[in-house]
Amino acid sequence: MDVQAVKLAPFIRASSMYYKTKLCVHNFTVFNQTTADVCCYLWDEINGGLEASIFATMMVDYLDNVIQSKPTVSNISIYSDGCGYQNRNTTVSNAILKFAIDQQVTITQNYLEKGHTQMEVDSVHHTIEMKLKKREIYLPTDYINVCKDARIKNPYRVKYLNFSCFSDYSLLKYYASIRPGYKKGYPTVTDIRCLKYNPDATIQYKINYDE
Repeated sequence: MDVQAVKLAPFIRASSMYYKTKLCVHNFTVFNQTTADVCCYLWDEINGGLEASIFATMMVDYLDNVIQSKPTVSNISIYSDGCGYQNRNTTVSNAILKFAIDQQVTITQNYLEKGHTQMEVDSVHHTIEMKLKKREIYLPTDYINVCKDARIKNPYRVKYLNFSCFSDYSLLKYYASIRPGYKKGYPTVTDIRCLKYNPDATIQYKINYDE
């Protein structure tokens, strides 16, 4: 999973329009390595920002879709970069832990090493960018068809979100912090390489993949 570079609406050839009416549009994309399913979560800056709860909402929604489509699943692995506000923070961890408890599944969240974050979802963003070269965007919702048309076989699924879709996961307090250490010189959140969320409401961590 990853976020595409910020898109703008309108996205047209007239440069003066860019400065007068630009509106940021975000695309959080999930690529299922088992089924090749792709889901693009789109929203504009009027309906939501880039807070941890925004990303937690979309992660939980996709995880719920996985469980709904295959109830026998007991272990799920997630791969992402180590962006703090997006993937590696207490709010997201508490949200995923709650899901693991409610659904009685084990979820492992892996953070790719800096400089080695290339993954399948990046090919999705590249495909969308190529499709955009032939399009002009006037409204944020115009990106819906761009994403759907980007892959002919097994088209990308698109969910356009508004402010009512997002939940405030900052209110969850299973863990006050996900920092492994508590003193100066101890490991910090940025040292975490893997988190494992267990149905018994515990989180295990690795600061090295070989551990």
